[in-house]
Amino acid sequence: MLSSVQGQFDIICANILYDILKLLFINDAKSLKAIIKTTTTLIFSGLILKQYDDFIQLIKANGFEKIEEQNEGDWLSIAVKLKNL
Repeated sequence: MLSSVQGQFDIICANILYDILKLLFINDAKSLKAIIKTTTTLIFSGLILKQYDDFIQLIKANGFEKIEEQNEGDWLSIAVKLKNL
């Protein structure tokens, strides 16, 4: 997915369904980490509330932490950053 992306970014936004985000983190986490800085904020939307716990587990397993969340009805957006080790 991300192999053709070059450079590093301060912010990344994606309005993508959970199933695609899951594949990104499972199959392409290394490429994702290559295009972000330690201070980069990633904002993911297109999630539904019932996917919240699964998504939080997914980001934590890949070294990220939630910094903010917003929801409207059943829709959810979550901002994350790399976890400071």
